[in-house]
Formats: sequence, structure tokens, C-alpha cells
Amino acid sequence: MRFVLADIDPVALAKLAIVPMAVVLVVGEAYALRTIRRRPLGSVVGRRVSATGYSAQNVIGSAGIGVAAKVVGLALAVPTLAIGAMLAPLSLVTAPSGAAGVAYAVLVADALLYIFRRLSHRTTLGWASHITHHETPYCDYGVALRVEVFPVVGLAVFPLAALFGVGPEMIAIAFLIHGLYMGVLHTEVIDRLPRWFELVFNTPSHHRVHHLADDRRGHNLGSILIVWDRLFGTFRPEASGIHHYGVANLPDRRWPGFLGPVENFYRVLRPRGDLRVSAQNRPAT
Repeated sequence: MRFVLADIDPVALAKLAIVPMAVVLVVGEAYALRTIRRRPLGSVVGRRVSATGYSAQNVIGSAGIGVAAKVVGLALAVPTLAIGAMLAPLSLVTAPSGAAGVAYAVLVADALLYIFRRLSHRTTLGWASHITHHETPYCDYGVALRVEVFPVVGLAVFPLAALFGVGPEMIAIAFLIHGLYMGVLHTEVIDRLPRWFELVFNTPSHHRVHHLADDRRGHNLGSILIVWDRLFGTFRPEASGIHHYGVANLPDRRWPGFLGPVENFYRVLRPRGDLRVSAQNRPAT
């Protein structure tokens, strides 16, 4: 059988490249952080330093959560795409094709993801799903693997994108681009980027703020673009000093570790739960 480059599905190839890319990023970051932390505290990148450092165990645990999320995501893919197909005839616009179509799909996904990430921080159901991504006291590439196991809010992005003329294949490509971009943001190794770039795009500096333990209501919620946060009042610049990541006043886990996302979901949703979004949105004490 003759094999030619044109036979390769670029989307499938990009998905396959995610695993080795993640390994290279995690190993490279671990080495860089180990080198950085040998310096005096005041010379750490960007005039800031994490209060917790780096944990290989956290990376492994986050990877396990990521695998579980992929399994759940595959199970939910068919009904989600079916809903999108039903909504497609109601499309409000006709999306462009080719490279312009990909750019348009990325923009639509970016706007919808901002809305749903905001809901993930300010609604009980959204926080029940999203808290697992935030509970670790680290901000590294391992955290990027700790995606939502129960994406009850984010799943609506797929069918709603159909209302803007974005089909299943295009939204899948857009999500792949968003996933790759967002993955790189979870690090302390990269300092602030040029001002013009930080004005328009989400950066590691912006996203570190999103993972701070005192960022209870959620700031810097954008995926690729930070303009949504600047427009709608959810932008917060990064400050210097010691960074504490995670969820403030997080109670001890009572269930086995591999049931962590399920326990979080239950403890947020139950009446008077100690992880309810109302508790997280109260001013820190």
C-alpha cells in the first residue's frame, strides 16, 4: 500500500502529538524549575515565587484525572454532537471556509468558553465540575492535564457553536487549538511577555492569577484572548511576591484519591456543602 503525506489527517496527527508534547513540557518545566529554585528567592523569575514549588506526584495524579476526563468525554461526545446537529439548521450566520473558517471557529469557541468558564466559577453546578482543576496548590503543566471529569457546563459549547455556523469538525479543531494554547499557560517558568501581547492575549502571567487561592470569583477567564476579561471587568494583573495557588480553606479529603473529582462534585452540590460556590465567593478571612 502506497503511503503519501496527503493521506494524513492533520487533526488526528495533532491529537497524537499532544502526548509527546505534554511529556516534553512537563520534563522541561521540572528541570527549569529545579534550576530556578537554586537561586536566591529574590532572583526567581518575574519577581514572584510559588509557595509550594513543584511536585512530580501532583503531575502523575493530574495525568490520571486527565485520562478519566478523556474517557468521560468520549462517552458524552455522541449525544453532544447530536444536539449540535439538531441546532445546526437554526444557525444565525454562515461560517467562512478554509483558514478563515478555522480562525472564525477559534474566535467563536473563545467567546463561548469565556462565558462558560465564568459560569464555572459563579454557579454551583459549574463550580462542582470545575473545582478539581483548581484544588491543587501548584501551577505547572501537570495542572493543565487536570481537566474537568464532569464538564457539565463546558459541554454546551459544542452545540451552541452550531448556532454560529460552526460545524462539529471545525469546533473540534478549534478546541484542539484552545487546548494546546491553554496547556502552555500553566507554568511559572515563563515570565511576563511583551506588553502588546499581554494586552490582547492570555499569557502565563494572566493565567497564574486565575489559579490563585484568593481569586474566589474567577478572574482572567479567557482562553486565547484576554480582551473578554478587559471588556467585562474580570481582568486582574499579576502582582509580585509569594503566590499561593489552589482553593482557599480546602478541607481534607475523606474519600480515596482516585474518587477525588466525584467527592468534590458531591461536596459542592450537597446542601451546606463546605465547597459550595457561595462559600468560595465570600471574602477571604
